[in-house]
Amino acid sequence: MLKISKIPLRNSKKIALFTAAVAIFLSSVFIVFRPNSQTDSVLASSCDIFQPIDSLIMSRINSNKSVYQQVANETGVPWEVLAAVHYREFNNRRDINPYNNQGIYQMYSIYQSDARYKRLADKNTTVTNANFLEQTRYAARFIQDKARGNGTPIVKPRNLTANETDLNLIKNTLFSYNGRASSYAQQAQALGFNRTNQPFEGSPYVMNKFDCKRTSMNLITADGSNVANAKDTRLGAFTLFARLKGDSYWTSLQVDNLPGCAEATNTTVSCVWRVYNQNTKKYTYTVSFEERNRLVAQGYSYEGVAFFANNPVAQRAGNIPIYELRNNQNGSLLTANKLEYDTLKQHGWTDKGIAFYGNPSDSNAGYNVHRFYNPTTGAHAFARSATDINKLRSSGFTSEGVAFSTVTPRNQATTAPSGQVNVYRFGSMPGNTHFWTTDLNERDSMIRSGYRYEGVAWRAYRNTQSANISKPVYRLYSAPMKKHLFTADTNERDVLNRTSSWKSEGIAFHAAANNTGKPVHRIYLNSNHAHLFSTDTNERNALVRTGIGRDEGAAWYQP
Repeated sequence: MLKISKIPLRNSKKIALFTAAVAIFLSSVFIVFRPNSQTDSVLASSCDIFQPIDSLIMSRINSNKSVYQQVANETGVPWEVLAAVHYREFNNRRDINPYNNQGIYQMYSIYQSDARYKRLADKNTTVTNANFLEQTRYAARFIQDKARGNGTPIVKPRNLTANETDLNLIKNTLFSYNGRASSYAQQAQALGFNRTNQPFEGSPYVMNKFDCKRTSMNLITADGSNVANAKDTRLGAFTLFARLKGDSYWTSLQVDNLPGCAEATNTTVSCVWRVYNQNTKKYTYTVSFEERNRLVAQGYSYEGVAFFANNPVAQRAGNIPIYELRNNQNGSLLTANKLEYDTLKQHGWTDKGIAFYGNPSDSNAGYNVHRFYNPTTGAHAFARSATDINKLRSSGFTSEGVAFSTVTPRNQATTAPSGQVNVYRFGSMPGNTHFWTTDLNERDSMIRSGYRYEGVAWRAYRNTQSANISKPVYRLYSAPMKKHLFTADTNERDVLNRTSSWKSEGIAFHAAANNTGKPVHRIYLNSNHAHLFSTDTNERNALVRTGIGRDEGAAWYQP
């Protein structure tokens, strides 16, 4: 393999030889796969969830569909939910009642309490068309009872509607139908979900085979705390619901469960995501949430954050551009080598511009990103961690050395000096706003609730100092706009507090009374009409330069 990164750039003869060499092997190198319309249909995930619904089950669902739809029209329960419950309880069979007297929807409590249902559900009796319709009506009423009767902090109980869009309500209803075992919450937590708000995310009955991380969840055989070793090999009820909505609907939902870039310290640092195509054995790297989500929805395996980088709009001193190119064979390359970049453009590769900014390979800033090549597949890959490097080497990749170095996210809290406190920053708040707090309990509660923690933003005084040392910074909240504002200006606080839209929440923390040379910048964001506060001059400049924000000067100063 030609080591492009080692070619010296000073000698024109060597450059000409290099250019000729590139022309020879362009068809086999620099390929980081990206899909097009011709390949999307054959993509498959490495966790093997992209398989057709069992043909026998689909045949039964299609046969029963008119009844599901009739009852959906009568009761508001989506027909796909009825089909999904019927699947989990009796594999969509309607020929005979099961031996346990609970009927084809397995409603023991109704069997015990309703004499009419008893007659419909007697064990080993034939299920007529009329009987099937009545049992489905009972099931729909039971489902609505569950929808109304059990809520969580993020689910408001109410009846389902035929075109229900509150997916958490559907999940929680299915979860309630099957029972609420503590082990489900434990599994949800193990999968990265909030066990209090989202226990249903850990339930095999609800979510099995919905995405790659839930392909082999342990099957909880009873509504208790014991987890059996056996695996649940069937689709979860919500998974089948989503599949019946159409595969494009189902795959688009999967990406909602992918994490944000929680490690990034501010709006200028990006995660570089890595996804993998099992069919082509190629990796794709992208800083775009949208592209990452689209590829995962098409069947790529999500492999997390490969490394971090500075956004294209946030170049720092000493940064170098990392370019991206593509060719007609869906090849894609990330490179810091300007000669490689220019040469490939001359030989038919499409210039996609600057993907992000990094640092030279000999830089001491951040950490090194290594470049690998697989001669069998023609794929390139990039890795920073020892684990990833060893994985690539064991998979047939050979090292091409350090491609570039890149930034280290700084979201770890360090102890504040004596008499001071850390001010913690959160993103992805309602309205796409930010929030700051010095309260450790509030910080930890928000992290547990799924808000994006962005680390220590700045420091403030722990308590009131003398008037020439500190001044209070006030916190206000607007319920109609679902946003907070922080201000050291008592007049601004009072004017807003007199309106019906804002309410003062008291003193948030204490800033320095005078100019310490460490300003906290206030930036007005045009997109959501909210304010961002940052000590990062580069972040402020990037937002202002791109028109995203308007600089409003120093809001206050750090101690």
